[in-house]
Amino acid sequence: MNMPAFPSWTTRTLLSTLAILLLGASVFAQPTKLPTADEVKAIQAQYRAERDKIVKDGVAKRFIPAIMDKAEELAKKSDTALASGRLLQASEAIRQARWQLPYQPVGVPEHVSRIIGNLRLRHARAIRTVAFSPDGLKLASASDDGTVKLWDPRQRT
Repeated sequence: MNMPAFPSWTTRTLLSTLAILLLGASVFAQPTKLPTADEVKAIQAQYRAERDKIVKDGVAKRFIPAIMDKAEELAKKSDTALASGRLLQASEAIRQARWQLPYQPVGVPEHVSRIIGNLRLRHARAIRTVAFSPDGLKLASASDDGTVKLWDPRQRT
């Protein structure tokens, strides 16, 4: 079985195009910028300020303690990495610690934060919609995991 041969101009054009794409990607690629020790220390200070505010304002009490424990564990990893000069790892660990801190939007009732803050009751993926019943006694949430959950905020279920 004979395969049709490509004309040489097609092969040259294809190779030229590939070369231009590869060269162009390397020319326009941005170099990785490693954080400085001062930048990591600034992010660590920001984490500590956010953590202290959460504790002071009582927000931490509305969530299970494991959330704060995990954030603190990641912050300690960041401290260790910074002390050993591993700036990228230190930066990543403190970024993850900040994301782990519980967040309480302004105006969210305490009984709602008790439910959303409980890890065992969370959806597996991002929540896209939340709605209250007209009487305000039920809450429904829909997630990218394909589930809809009904909540009774008064009962934490």
